[in-house]
Amino acid sequence: MMLTKCPNQLKQNFRLFFITTLSGLISGMLVSSFLYCLNLVTEARNENSYFIYGLPLVGLIIPSIYKLVHAKAVRGFKLILEEVQQPEQFVSWVMTPLIYITSLLSHLVGASVGRESAALQMSASSADKLAYWFGLSNHERNLVLRTGLSGGFAAALGAPWAGMFFGLEVLHTTQLKKWTPKLFFFCFISSITAWSISVLLKAPHFEILTIEPPDFSSQLLFHLLILALFIGLISRFYTEALRQTEFIFHKIPEIWRGGLGGFLVLVLYLIFPLSLYQGLGLESILSAFTLPPSYEIPLIKICLTILAIAIGFKGGDFIPLVFIGSTIASALAHHWQEPISFFAALGFVSLFGAASKTPLTCGILACELFGWRISTYAFLLTYASYATAGPFGIYSLEKYKD
Repeated sequence: MMLTKCPNQLKQNFRLFFITTLSGLISGMLVSSFLYCLNLVTEARNENSYFIYGLPLVGLIIPSIYKLVHAKAVRGFKLILEEVQQPEQFVSWVMTPLIYITSLLSHLVGASVGRESAALQMSASSADKLAYWFGLSNHERNLVLRTGLSGGFAAALGAPWAGMFFGLEVLHTTQLKKWTPKLFFFCFISSITAWSISVLLKAPHFEILTIEPPDFSSQLLFHLLILALFIGLISRFYTEALRQTEFIFHKIPEIWRGGLGGFLVLVLYLIFPLSLYQGLGLESILSAFTLPPSYEIPLIKICLTILAIAIGFKGGDFIPLVFIGSTIASALAHHWQEPISFFAALGFVSLFGAASKTPLTCGILACELFGWRISTYAFLLTYASYATAGPFGIYSLEKYKD
């Protein structure tokens, strides 16, 4: 009996290895092409400022596309996480082209959204399609969906180790007993494959910066703990404000929600000089490592991002949270006369870690992007921010009642 069981187990593991490798390959190609298209769309918007007048139109188009093609898919990444947590129904493959197209449209008109949600949805829905084709069980589906998340995160950010841990950590931050060696292995395979493909295709990732930590002092530790408290409170505010704003917009009929919201954002862009906050805002993130911004910059970004996501524009929270975290940390570092680049790097990862409840992932991400010498401080900040951010995050599975 044992002899019969071993070949079956070996066959099952080989099949999972093949599926996760193929999933990583697909994720790497999909995400790389998306990042290239996103760059082209951003350049087009920067060269044609009048594109922002399309905000109300795109706000109307996005929900109409989802309603026409697959209404349930509008829930996006939370729909993926529900299937990870409790597999019930295979995720439709149409989520991939839907989030691809609607994210590009959102960036074309300057909505203040990110790109990681698109990458994660494309990767996970593709992985689930493979699970469907191969007739996997619910337990195996859970594993393959997680490997899809790992691949998407790694390909989007150029960080294979952080990608592996994202698939492990999301939704199960404190449940380490669920991190089996098998899950570790297959998340790693998908992550390293997707990352390798993205590097091979020269996908546009963040430029890796080597950050040298300052000499340790009690004053530095005090300022880092204050920064962690700030980041945790901002995470709490962002999460609750986003939830309440989504609830308010949810009361508006879906057919008008995006159009009215898009018009509101357009009015704000026209009344105030807000071109700095359109789209990803990568230039502001990079400048925060050398020049401290004014305090209103991250505050305005918070408001515009909450508004854009609540309205229904697609793309995600990661880059906006990186923008907010790095700029607020840079401003505080200047005020405290601490190294600006060092604090900006810690703010870069800690706000998303607190808001997404993935502190380990973001600590590792800091090491991959800024060098392993920053590791002690990175893990201190991500976990301290996570501890002060409260129990709810941007990936909390909540459903609104009509």
